[in-house]
Amino acid sequence: MEGMRFKIRHGDGRFEELVVESEQVIIGSGAHCEIRLPPEQARVEHVIVRASAAGIRAIARSLDPAPTLNGVDFVDAPILDGSVLRVGAVELEVAGLVLSAGPEQAKNNPNAPRPFVLVFALAGLAACAMMILGQRSSGGVTAEPKVPDLWTAGEATCPEGGAQAQALARTKLAAADGKRERAPFHVQDGVAAVPLYQVAVACFRASGDEPTANEIASDGQKLKREVALEFRIHRVRLQHAFTVKDWKTAQREVKVLLAYTEGLKAEYVTWLSNWDRKLELEYGKKKS
Repeated sequence: MEGMRFKIRHGDGRFEELVVESEQVIIGSGAHCEIRLPPEQARVEHVIVRASAAGIRAIARSLDPAPTLNGVDFVDAPILDGSVLRVGAVELEVAGLVLSAGPEQAKNNPNAPRPFVLVFALAGLAACAMMILGQRSSGGVTAEPKVPDLWTAGEATCPEGGAQAQALARTKLAAADGKRERAPFHVQDGVAAVPLYQVAVACFRASGDEPTANEIASDGQKLKREVALEFRIHRVRLQHAFTVKDWKTAQREVKVLLAYTEGLKAEYVTWLSNWDRKLELEYGKKKS
């Protein structure tokens, strides 16, 4: 195989087409990547595109931001002819495989179809088979309801002013720091820490301590991004577990997602709770 042909549309409207002479193409901001994107658009290694006799697949190496295939988040998915892969603001289309025909084949049958057409036909059949198997193995999994925001929208306010605001800010900051330390072991603490940081920021500002407020705001935003990313990763893992009928993983991911959404009132939480009971009854241990 000589390589894969890509059509690339950048966020600023620029368009380019290139052929990468490899069966594996790394897309990212690293200097070693075959398709190099700006650091603000992609991680060092963001997506790997692999071609084989079975077709072409895209494997996500980073979910910050989550890459999409035809508008849907993915971890590992087949690419069909015309599929659009998006990383940040950059859209990439695998326009075709560029294969070198055997010399005897080209000589004896110059009108034979190009090999990459046959490969895409195989890829299409393989992808269709995977979709059918996925539907059969999902056990009647309903579509994921709308996912709620983990935090209430809007800016936090401080109920105090002056010296009282400073004291309340430090109390909230201590509580937020404590929950942040426990977050790796209890994900709900990471979720709860974010609004505590926000109130601390508001109170530091109310007391006139702007430098400290800015510093804490940066820490709070960083934690919020980290928690949101982990939440999305667990959602993608659950979707994949349903697709491949990995009920053990599905049980684990449902419980983790319930921890993230603890206290929220939403259809998504009800959906998770129903699956938690169903998986426990059908695939969990019947005896303690």
